[in-house]
Amino acid sequence: MPSAEWLPLLRQLTGSSESWGIWKNTDRALAGSGDVDSAAPTRDHAELATLFYDWAEGQGLQWVIECVHAEGVLALIAVSESTWAQLDVAAESSFRGTRLFTAEDLVPLMVMDQRGFRRIREGAEGLLLFLYKGIRWGGRRMGQGLEKYGVLQKMAGDWEGTEEAITRLGLPRAPMVRAIRAAARGRWERFPLIHAEAVMMMRGLAHPRFLLSRAASRGWGMRQCDVLKAIGAAHRISVPTWLEDVRANHTVTALPASRRS
Repeated sequence: MPSAEWLPLLRQLTGSSESWGIWKNTDRALAGSGDVDSAAPTRDHAELATLFYDWAEGQGLQWVIECVHAEGVLALIAVSESTWAQLDVAAESSFRGTRLFTAEDLVPLMVMDQRGFRRIREGAEGLLLFLYKGIRWGGRRMGQGLEKYGVLQKMAGDWEGTEEAITRLGLPRAPMVRAIRAAARGRWERFPLIHAEAVMMMRGLAHPRFLLSRAASRGWGMRQCDVLKAIGAAHRISVPTWLEDVRANHTVTALPASRRS
């Protein structure tokens, strides 16, 4: 869904919650080639969801599905038979078995976009994309994620934001800086990334309750969830049939038809 449709909602969400903001892939989402990946504390989720419902109705969409099977994330999906629009609101996110950030952790890294909504600063976004789209277990490089998402350019363009994010997220500074700078020079150094992974895994072992909750979520919830499987399949679904499947374990709301042409 292109930015002309998303922008009014993003501005409303910004005004509704001082802690809400987009934390990755802002421009891809606004161009209509991705979902809106945002963060906000759990206490704000209900109000943000209400704004999403109202917006979806105004866009002429037919149903809204709520999914909470990804631990710490409220996924709101508005669909019609030909359109899919998704807003994810993360209260927290994990990396290598431990909590990497909460929504509150990201607040100091947020800025106001000139288009009128809150988003994470470019260097911090680049760092998060480096972790989630650039690195496999064992410090291995993940495909072409760095190039696809312009990760190194984001970090280089706002190195101050990159360093601030490393500090605020509790990542080991020296190994991360070494790995990022090596990647910028066209080299891939696994050992600094293995070091960073080990630090995060030790943090996870120090908080076993979070680790166990993540494991439970990834057990039945994420593997069997029809919504998450549809997202993973790039939305290739037959909407009426799919809705019947997801009603068993999701909230599915039919929107009023009065505002649809």
